[in-house]
Formats: sequence, structure tokens, C-alpha cells
Amino acid sequence: MKKGNIRFVVSGIIAIVCIVFVLAMFYCFNHYDAFRSQFIAGSAPAIGELTQQARQQLAERNELVGQISFFIFIGLFVLQFAALLAAQWIIGRIKVSADSVDLKFKQLKNADIFFDLPLYIGLFGTVSSFVVMTFSPGSLLIAYSSTLVGIVFSIILRLTLLYPMRSRLLVQDHK
Repeated sequence: MKKGNIRFVVSGIIAIVCIVFVLAMFYCFNHYDAFRSQFIAGSAPAIGELTQQARQQLAERNELVGQISFFIFIGLFVLQFAALLAAQWIIGRIKVSADSVDLKFKQLKNADIFFDLPLYIGLFGTVSSFVVMTFSPGSLLIAYSSTLVGIVFSIILRLTLLYPMRSRLLVQDHK
């Protein structure tokens, strides 16, 4: 299989994994109360006795904020997969170019932002979850997981794409 075709295959696999993940999350959100409760706060505020109408409004608000939290959660993971695809495409482009080893090292250094992108997306998720938490405490899952996922994706990118590419270039440079 040609190297260019491998990039398409890997990109397709990443896209399929992303789609399966999103569909699984929607399934869990719609079918499992334990999963759904991670996004929707269920506790009544400590403000005393509420009328039926106030309880209904509170429940509707919690449901809306919970759905927003869930969509932020899904969106963050889709962005993480997109960052993975972008880094894979950049490395693939550098790998198949006919440039000198020295220029390829410079291109890798220039592309370093793509390997940190998952960290930035994770931090964005943490800040987003804190904003949503001002309305409802049901978005704790986003706050706890987004930076962690960003760190994991960044490590995966560096270990599976960047390190092997640099190793190959070092060997080519000393031949």
C-alpha cells in the first residue's frame, strides 16, 4: 500500500472511531440515567419550599443546561479527534515531501503547535465547563475530564507520530 493511501486509511479509521464514540455517547445519554446524571443536576436548591411551577421551571432549566453540557462534552471530543487528524496529516505531508532532512526537522519544529493543540482544547473545555457550572453543577464531568483527555491525546500524538518521525530523520541524517 502506498504511503499516501495509508494516510487516508488512518484518517478514515480516526473518523470512524470519532463517529462511533459520538453515537455511543448519545446512546448512553438517552438510555442510561447514571450517565445522564453526570450532565444534569438533580438537586433542588436550598431556598425553601417551591411551587409546582417553580419546580417545573427549575427542572426545565436543569435539563437545558445538562444538554448544553453534554454537547460541549461531545464537541470537545470531536475537536480532539480533529486535532489528531490534523497532526496526522501534517506529519504525513512532511514525511512524503522530497525536502532535505534539515528542512524536515525545521518543518516538524514549526508544526509543534499541532501536538499541543489537544492540551489547548482540553483547557478550553475546562473553562467552558466552569462557565456552564455557574448555571448548574451538572457539568463536573467536563471539568474533570477535558484537560485529562487533552494531555492523553497530546502524549499519543507525540509518541505515535512525532517521536517515530524524528527518529527516522535522525537515522537518515547520519547515513
